[in-house]
Amino acid sequence: KNSGNDILNAIMSDEDSQEIQKYQFIASKWKEAIRVILENCSQDLDLVQKKLLDQNIKKEKQTIVNWINNEELVAPKHYEEIIPKIFRLAYQEKDSQFIEKLSGDCASSIHKIYALRNEAKKILISTLSSLKTPTSMDFYLTFNDVQINFECHTVQYLANTSVDSKYLYKLSSSDKLDF
Repeated sequence: KNSGNDILNAIMSDEDSQEIQKYQFIASKWKEAIRVILENCSQDLDLVQKKLLDQNIKKEKQTIVNWINNEELVAPKHYEEIIPKIFRLAYQEKDSQFIEKLSGDCASSIHKIYALRNEAKKILISTLSSLKTPTSMDFYLTFNDVQINFECHTVQYLANTSVDSKYLYKLSSSDKLDF
């Protein structure tokens, strides 16, 4: 089964793939900083959570674990605000210029990764939109020698429930969606 990163890397040109790897190395520095904080807290997630909260970063322990272990995760939500705080916690002995530069480089790399992913997503959507495939059929596409299998499913489910109106969205058949 292909991950989202695998699919996007397959769609990207070799040049873009190499570029994104360079940015991923820099962007992952915030995860290294989380590991440093965890190590400084003797692997105590409760203490890590408290230290983050002291920096006005309110996160559940499972979120912190996900930040460390999820290889697909590029950045936390609100990364431009959160990452400098993570670096300050992890590297308290460093001067503020070091933290600012590291934060800036990391945020810039994350932004570039998202931009490259969006370009790859546009290519995938354009390719899928141009296909005249019935929705009940499975098919595959090949990008840069990587075969990606697609399975089409119709999901139907009936449930009796009550939902607050702010959570209601208009749903439509996938063949009516305009990519």
